[in-house]
Amino acid sequence: MDLERTKQRSVNIMFKKSIEDNKVILLERNLIRWTVMDDMAFPTIKLPTFYQIFKDLSGVSLSFNSRKTLARRIDAEFDLFRAQLIKDLAQTC
Repeated sequence: MDLERTKQRSVNIMFKKSIEDNKVILLERNLIRWTVMDDMAFPTIKLPTFYQIFKDLSGVSLSFNSRKTLARRIDAEFDLFRAQLIKDLAQTC
């Protein structure tokens, strides 16, 4: 019976971690979208008040912590979307 409970707890922990990871990914994607769509200056992410938001969220840390890293992430996403658009247009046109 104890082995079964241990397995169940392990599965629960795995699913909770997966959900938390997905929330962090979604949060980062939304922050990137906000930065681009609302024309936010890249140095915004270095402001102490911006960092405080994430200090207050337990278990959340951003994978980008400099304006250069943020710019690279935006460029990478742009390149992915551009490649997908080219592929889609090649198939439909």
